[in-house]
Amino acid sequence: MRIARFSIDGNVAFGAVEGDQPDELVLDIIKGIPFADFELSGTKVPLSKVRLLPPVLPNKVVAFGRNYAEQQRA
Repeated sequence: MRIARFSIDGNVAFGAVEGDQPDELVLDIIKGIPFADFELSGTKVPLSKVRLLPPVLPNKVVAFGRNYAEQQRA
């Protein structure tokens, strides 16, 4: 089962992606969140009518990198 997080009309929800062909994909909206046992609502929305979002919201961002370029000595 493929799960997607999406936005429609300003509301954010999760849905189970159904269908095999790109032009027939629909989302069956999930009641609640899909991180435990969940139930499908039976309300189906065409994938073309929603805005797909990242699967989860990060609660922490960790980054590593070089902040400064090496300075050349004269």
